[in-house]
Formats: sequence, structure tokens, C-alpha cells
Amino acid sequence: MLHEIKTKVYHKLTDLTIMDFSKQEQNFYLNMLTQDVNLFHDNYFLPKFTILIGIQSFAISVITLFSLNWELAASFTVAAAIYLVISPLFSHVLQRKTEDYSQHNDKFLKVITKFLGAFSVIHLLGTQKNYEVKNRVEDENVEVSRQQFEFTRDTLGDYAMALSLLFQVVCMAVGAIFVFNGNLTTGILLASVQLLNGVFNPLQNIANARNYIKGSSDLVDRMNHYLSLKDNEAAKNDCPEITSVDYNSVEMTFDKRQLYHGLTQSFEKNKRYVIVGESSSGKSTLVKLLLGYFSDYAGTITINHSLSVKDIKQSSLFQHVGYVARDDFMIDGSIADNILVGRSIDLTKFNSLFALLKITPEFLNRTISGQATTTVSTGEKQRIDIARAMINEPEVIIFDEPTSNLDPVNTEIIDKMILSIKNKVVIVISHNQDKDYLDRFDQVIRIGDQTEKSQASQSLKAKLS
Repeated sequence: MLHEIKTKVYHKLTDLTIMDFSKQEQNFYLNMLTQDVNLFHDNYFLPKFTILIGIQSFAISVITLFSLNWELAASFTVAAAIYLVISPLFSHVLQRKTEDYSQHNDKFLKVITKFLGAFSVIHLLGTQKNYEVKNRVEDENVEVSRQQFEFTRDTLGDYAMALSLLFQVVCMAVGAIFVFNGNLTTGILLASVQLLNGVFNPLQNIANARNYIKGSSDLVDRMNHYLSLKDNEAAKNDCPEITSVDYNSVEMTFDKRQLYHGLTQSFEKNKRYVIVGESSSGKSTLVKLLLGYFSDYAGTITINHSLSVKDIKQSSLFQHVGYVARDDFMIDGSIADNILVGRSIDLTKFNSLFALLKITPEFLNRTISGQATTTVSTGEKQRIDIARAMINEPEVIIFDEPTSNLDPVNTEIIDKMILSIKNKVVIVISHNQDKDYLDRFDQVIRIGDQTEKSQASQSLKAKLS
């Protein structure tokens, strides 16, 4: 059952759009898939079964008691009801400790993921000791919160057991009074006392289970909220074959800074566009609006002059728009496996593309795994990233700084491949503002030029002959 819960959470995660996924940091999802799922299973899901079994055992014992002596059975039932009212009085403490445990684990995972992601940089700067202290502090916080959670849970269990024993003693005293008054025989009392275990042991289990469920209520609310997120993609349209993309009066503020002032721009099939501008001017953000990374902008972005990208399923859009960015994501397997990434595509159809990218059959068959992934050079990774996007045969292909930090040989290979693309909308984001480079494109779009108020400045360049 734990596996099924994890599968459900993971399935929901894979269905998220990039924009929805980005609303939380990685540690949130790691914590949910590990710690929170286990707490949900142990402290919410299983206790529900415990309650059902306890109710069944309790009912059988009470019915048997009523068959022996209804007055004594009624007294025991009243005592049981009082026990159920009193037993969860301190469950709010467990609720707080459960949430503290989950939150501290989330913070610990945040520190660890950042440390592992920047491992090389941290060592190069010689700051690993600082991170070691920070990691140790967060680890200690997790350990303390775990101990407090387990202590509170066990203490509430002991409290429920002690309360159960107390009420059993009270019930036996009531039975003794019945015998003393002649309303009950000693034999019936002894039989009833034996049945007390069948009454209060299930009640004790029910009380513990209720405390666990109450204690995990915040976690359960968070989990249910995540699992019940509305799938807004289902009602959207499939993406048609793209011949044009239009930005109409687009305005956007990012990090309290306005990036675009009524930007209007068209991208058409069989043309190449280059977007240039200073760092942080909004070049990459501009194309990410098309990809659905953000939705909080004014104006419209339409496909084929009519269909808004906000009304298109993201999964369908990505079949028609390819995006190449610097990505070190590699899997164990061959280079061909790393290009396919699980897709069923015949790579022999792309021999001409691979020839332009200098991807040879020997390179495709090269196997990498574990630390060997680090032996793939920056230029090779970039060519793999380009091949990944191109084999989907999208009508729009976006290259985000495709030659950044590459040597002249790899730069020439990639530039030549980009300039060879026909019958597609080609968009390149670049820092390179060299005139000879820009003249290779049909249009240059300049982002961040404050002399233009209504739209980003543009300069039309002559087409390649």
C-alpha cells in the first residue's frame, strides 16, 4: 500500500506543468516522496484500519456483555464513552511535533540538495567546512525533532494504556458493587472482567490511532491539497502544426522590474531570428513565456495568429516547440540512449543532422555510466542537447545561448547546423552582438533598449543569399 501511495504522488508530480512544478523547490518534492509519504502511511492510512478492526472487536465484546447483564454492560459502555472523550486531549501536541519533524526534514533536504548541486564549486572555493557546519546544524535539528515526535507519540500511547487500565479498574469496582448489592453473581462478574480486555484493548488501539490521525492532520491536508490539484491541462487544446508565433503588446514585471513594455513581435516559418541584449534583460524569459514557464503577463502570445499558448496543453506544445538550453542531465547508457531519453524514435532518420553535429556512429554507441558521465565534454553535451530537441522534428526550435563557453571548433559546428535549418521558425538567444554574426539572421530583436517605450527595438537584417 505504501508503494501505491508513492506511485500516486509521483504520478501527480509527473503531470505538473513546468510552471506549477516551479512553485516549490526540489526539497519539497523530495520530502513529500520520502518522509511525508511514510508519515502519511504510518500515521494516517494504517490507523484507519486499526480503528475499523478495533470497532469490530469492541462491538463483539459489548454485545456479549449485554447478553450476560445489561446493567453492567451499560455501565461499561458509559465508561468506554468517557474514555474515548478523554483519551485524545493531548493529540494536538503530537500534531505540532509531526509538523515540526516534517518541516525540519524539508529544511535539511534543502541544504543537502544545494550542497550536492554545488559540490565542485564549494570545494574549489574552499568553503566546504562552512557547509559542513550548516549541514550538521540542520541534521541535528532533524534528529531532535524526530526524537521529540517519537517521544510524544510513545508518551501518548502510554497515556492511553494507563487510562485504559484505570477505567478497567473502575469497571471492576462497579461490578463488585453490583455483586455486593446482589444484582450480579460472582461468576458473571469474573466473566465480565475477562471481557473487559475485549472492550478496552480495542478502545486503547482506537485512541492511539485517533491520536496519530489527529497528529498528522496538517501533513494530510498538505498531501491532499497536492493530490487534489486541478488538472487544468485536460480542458486545453492540442497544439496544431505551427507556422507562426505572435507576441501582441506583451508586458511583464519580473522581480519588481518591468522587462517588456508592450512588446509586439512576430516569428514566422522559414526565418531565423536572433534575440540579443544585456544579461538579465529578459531574453530567455521572452521565449519561456511561449513555453508556458510563466503566465503572469499582460498581452497575448498566439500560435498561427489565433490560438493563445495559454489554451494549449503544454505536453502537446512541446511536441511542436523544441528548446535547447545548457543542461547537464545525463543518464546511464549509450549516447544514443541519452539523445532518445526513453522516446521510441528511429535515429537513422537523422543521419544528416548527426553529420552536421559531428555525431558519429561510434559516438552514438559510446556507453557512459556513473562518474563516466563527467567525461562527456561541454561541447559534446551541447550537441547531445541539440539532437534531443531536433529529433522531435518541431516546427519551432529555440536555442538559448547555444555556443556559450564553447571552443571555436564546437561553436562553428553548432552555428553551421543552425544556419542549415529550413522550413522552421528558428530563434537564437545570444550575447554575441558582432555585426558579422547578426547579419546571418533574418531579423535581430534587441531586448532591454530603454529608448523604445512601446516595444523591444528591432532591426531587420538582410536574408542570407
